[in-house]
Amino acid sequence: SSSSSSSSGDRSSAKATADKLLPTSRTYCSVLSTLASCRSPGNAASAREVLRRMNDAYQRTGGDERVKPTTRAYNCAINAAANTLGDVRKEKRDAFRMALEFFVEVRRGGGGGGGGGRSIGGEEDEGGLSPLHLLRPDGYTYAFFLKACCSLLPLGPVRTDIMIKTFRECCRDGMLTDESIDRVRRGTSPVTARELLLLEGTETRTRTMTGTTTTTTTTATKKKTPQRRVVEEDYRRVRVRDLPSGWSRNATMTPSGGFRGGRGRGGGAKSSF
Repeated sequence: SSSSSSSSGDRSSAKATADKLLPTSRTYCSVLSTLASCRSPGNAASAREVLRRMNDAYQRTGGDERVKPTTRAYNCAINAAANTLGDVRKEKRDAFRMALEFFVEVRRGGGGGGGGGRSIGGEEDEGGLSPLHLLRPDGYTYAFFLKACCSLLPLGPVRTDIMIKTFRECCRDGMLTDESIDRVRRGTSPVTARELLLLEGTETRTRTMTGTTTTTTTTATKKKTPQRRVVEEDYRRVRVRDLPSGWSRNATMTPSGGFRGGRGRGGGAKSSF
């Protein structure tokens, strides 16, 4: 009996030790953040493997809160993929596919598009221990994916189309930040950027303020600052505060994932872009 008791005690001690050594969500995020800060041909594949291990650990432990997948982890994975080096026809093409996979999974978890299917962890998304239900896109999710479009896709109609759709989804979700605006300016033609930032933004603001469908350029107002008129030549200087408030209604001052958020609506401080 004493031997049995001793054996039971050893197992309990071993389990306690194993629990202490179990990587946490913060551990996985630290690894992903390190990958995101590097520029390497294998960035995207490495990030995918870290996410797979994180998801597997969450499912294997029966949903242990300490290892649950987070939006921050996926954001870092998208950013890591965006920093992949290599040939645009091979390494960068594959990296973009993985960045898109990470992006779709976050949006699917938050009720966005993407449909059903299997997650990175290999489990069906049925609302059980599949990690997708834990994820919600934030302003950095969109900004990092737009960054991936800029750095991984060659300039052309495909990149432009994806960036336009992503920008519009971002605005519909109320997650627009200054970083996303910067990416649109850098990754699309002046004509496209002007259309998205001035024509669409101005029309939406005017319709909201007057109840009409006029596309007349309007004056944006900010607290404690003089009124400022956004004109066509100003599209390179447009910020979140100049656009419809609904486009950034859910962009928080401290985005999920612990990134250093900006001050004021939609953010403004620089992060690891």
